[in-house]
Parts: sequence; structure tokens; C-alpha cells
Amino acid sequence: MAYMNQTTPLRAVFSLWCAMHMQRIPYEQEGAMLRRTAVCALSLFLMFYFLSCTKLPDAPTKTEGRHAMEVAQLKGPIPLAWGSVVSVSSIGQFPGWVQVWFQDNDGNMYMIPYHVESNVFHENYRFLRRQ
Repeated sequence: MAYMNQTTPLRAVFSLWCAMHMQRIPYEQEGAMLRRTAVCALSLFLMFYFLSCTKLPDAPTKTEGRHAMEVAQLKGPIPLAWGSVVSVSSIGQFPGWVQVWFQDNDGNMYMIPYHVESNVFHENYRFLRRQ
């Protein structure tokens, strides 16, 4: 079948619509239309920006599990009974603080926060007893 250059009804309607609505705008009105379009676009942007910047409701932190670390107060230096240091981890929420983790011979875990800049350990530590 050979290609035929025929005008479809849809193309004819589109051409008629373009001829009716795409008239040349005088030069004086182009600047005003551009300003109106820019103001309208800016207004829409600002409206959506301010409407979308609402505070999300605070969702409660969901904690899972049944075993929590116990909290105790450190009286004096770190005891030798805590065993060796097994890990040091940083705390993203508290810059300058690290967590020093110990494990004794029975497998119990001890964690004490340490402030690097002031070179002091926190007065409270956490521990998890293994059974």
C-alpha cells in the first residue's frame, strides 16, 4: 500500500483550532502577557510552597523487644571486672560523644558514653546481663 498524503478529520479539526486561536499577538501586548504569566506562575509556586510546608505530626517511637539495658551510676574508675573494650561507636545525634563497649568473661555487656573533647566519661552507664 502506498503512502497517501490525506488529511484526517482529527488533523483538520486541529488545524482549524490553531488557525482560530493562534493569532499573532501585537508586540506591545507580549511583554504584558509575559509579566502576567510570570506573576501567575510565581503565585502558584508560592502557594504550593507555603501549603506544603506544614509540620508533620510527631510519631511515637516504636520500640520492639522485651529486654532493655539497665542504667546504673558509675562510682569511681571503670572496673576491671567489665573486661576488655570490644567496640567504640559514634552517636550521630550527639557530636563529640562516643559509646565505649566492654564485655566481661561471662558475656555481659557494658556501655559508657565518653565525651572526646572534654576527656570525661558520663556518670551513668548501661549494662546488659547475659544468662
